[in-house]
Parts: sequence; structure tokens; C-alpha cells
Amino acid sequence: MRILNPRNITNNGLYIFSYCLLMFIASIYTYSEFNSVNMVSKPHYITIVWYFSLLLFLSIQVFLAFRNISISNNRNKNYFYLFIIFSTLLIVFFHLKIMTLTMILLFLLVCNSNIINFDLFLKYDLITRFISFLVIVLMFFLNMFPVANSTQTIRRGDVIRNSLGFNHPNTLGGYFLIMLFVFLLYINSKTDISLLSVGKKISLFIFVLLTSVYFEVILANSRSSEIAMIIIIPALCAYMIYKFKVPKQWIGMAILIVTMVIAILLSYFYDPSNDIISKMNVISSNRLFLQHTALHQYGFGLLGNPLFTQGKPFWIDNQYVFNLLCIGILGSAIYLIFMYVVFKNSFKGNNYLLFVILISIVIKSAFESTATDYYSFLPFIYSFKYFYFKD
Repeated sequence: MRILNPRNITNNGLYIFSYCLLMFIASIYTYSEFNSVNMVSKPHYITIVWYFSLLLFLSIQVFLAFRNISISNNRNKNYFYLFIIFSTLLIVFFHLKIMTLTMILLFLLVCNSNIINFDLFLKYDLITRFISFLVIVLMFFLNMFPVANSTQTIRRGDVIRNSLGFNHPNTLGGYFLIMLFVFLLYINSKTDISLLSVGKKISLFIFVLLTSVYFEVILANSRSSEIAMIIIIPALCAYMIYKFKVPKQWIGMAILIVTMVIAILLSYFYDPSNDIISKMNVISSNRLFLQHTALHQYGFGLLGNPLFTQGKPFWIDNQYVFNLLCIGILGSAIYLIFMYVVFKNSFKGNNYLLFVILISIVIKSAFESTATDYYSFLPFIYSFKYFYFKD
């Protein structure tokens, strides 16, 4: 067991404070109606708060990074810091987008994760998400968002989709999904879910099932989140009956690579004259056509296309296609290496629930480009709880 000295306690507090600050402000700035999907400008005061908070977050994390380097003898970690600095310089001065801003922040949080108490980290992350969720919903019902930014009711066929103050029903679905993941990881960290009493297992399963159906199916009708829940709910039920060992990291990577290859090939070779492909495009709300057009209009290379911007004019609801366009082949390779480490961490920690959550994110990524969004950081960071375990 790691004993925290006063310096580590201070580092832990600074890390969690900066992380929670980023999560809360990102929720308001990026995922609420302030960030209009109709490209209406955000209010200036919200933008000012965002940049001030981002600067404060970076200042704290960079301070922790330098302190970490001064007391660390781990060369790999120090090389990781240098890689982040190098990547940032490439992006700022040469516009080579081998990593997005969110990936840089995620990697910085991962590098500093050895200083935190993960039980407290999960607890405060869950509290922050819940408060952020309530604030956005309350602002929605009190009509506090600018009228021009308001998300109109979205209809899919006979289904009316709601967003409750988030900028899109899919955002509501994705945000709630990750919040549910954090809740399950938190419960499992306190007491292994497979060891709970029968009554507690039934209560937990009913809670997860009902809340998922309400938010993901009835309110948001977010198909990508529904697919993730189709993976999670049976896996959770099975784990309550029998405690599974985690598959090796190669299993997770095989699922990731197969999903990625299929998602990219379907988009690149999209052919509307093919009845099956055409129906898949309709079911995916024209995603295949948009991804196909973006791939052929912008192209992809080793270092990414600096001209490509999400939403202008294409929304790329596919993490793997987005990676190719935005950060290129090199950036996509960096992403795969990172995911390999994350899967390896879940295997080293024998955390079955984390492994299943990661698989659901991998599958969901074929339908949304939110795998490295701010609200999705937690499962990846939490996996590094096991990074220093012996193989």
C-alpha cells in the first residue's frame, strides 16, 4: 500500500481540483447549449471563463509535471512529458495536428496520475459530473441559455428526442453513459460487484437498467449510447453471477483494430448503389456519406490535415475516420499505442468491469468521435491505477 506524505497529499489535492475544474467548465462550455450545434457563437463571458479555467488547469498540471520529473527516476515517464511538449510545439508553430488538444490534456493527466489517490479521484469525478449534469438541466428549465443557442426539439421519424440543456441528444446520451460508467467503477472500487449480496446486485442491476432505458432510449434516443449499453448491461449481469478474469490486452486490441478497419473501409468505399450499404447509411443518419465525402475531399496523410475542422462542413461521427482526417496516420498510431497500454492496464489489474467499459467505448467510437472528449477521460486515466503493477 502506498503511504502518502504531506507533499503527495498536496499533489493529490491539486490534481483532483484541476481535473474537476476542467470537467465542470468543459461541461458548460462544450456540452451545454452554450455550444450551439448550429454554430451560433458562444457568449463572451462563457469563453472568458473557459480560457481562464483552461489556463489554470494547465498551470497546475505543468507544475505537477515538473515536480513529478524532479522526484521521478522513471525515464519512460520523462520521455512521455517530452513527447507531449514536442507535440504541442508542432501543433502551435507548424500546425501539424498529430494530436488534438483533448489528447494532449489526457496524456498530461495520465503522466501525472501516479500522484493521486484513485478512490478519491473516482469519488470527486462522480460528484463533479452529477453537479454539472444538474446545473445544465436546471439552466435548461430556467431558460438561462441564450435563445439563439437553444436546441430545438429533434425528431427522428415518430420519435421526439430531448437534450435537457445539452447541445444535442447524443451529447446527453454520451454524458450520461460515461457518468454511469464512473458510478459502476466507483461501486466496484469500494466493494467488488461480484461479491455483493443478491439483494444489492438486483438493486444495482435494476437501477442501471432503468436509468439507461430512460436517458438513452426514451429521452435522448442516442443509438451509439444504446449500442454501448447493449454491451454493458449483459456483461454486468454476467459478472454478478460469475467473476470473470480479464482477457489479455490482445483481445481488446483485436476488437479495436477490427472495428477500426471496418469503420474506415465502409466510409472510404461507400457506394450508394449498393442496397446494403445504402440502408446502413440511412440507419446511421447519413454518417457514411458524410464520412466518405470528408475523406475524399480532405484526404489523409502522415501528420493529419490542418484544414479539416469538425463540423465545418462535416460532422464526423466516427472516431477512427476523425483520427485519420485530423491527426493522420501517425496520430492514429499514437492512439492505438495508447489504447494498447490502457487495455494492458485493465488486464494487469484484473478489472473486468473496466475492460468491458473500454470495449463498449471502442464499439461506440465507430458511431461517434467522442472517445477522447473531456467527459470521456475517466476510464482511460483510471486504468493507470494498475500501470505500475508487475506483469
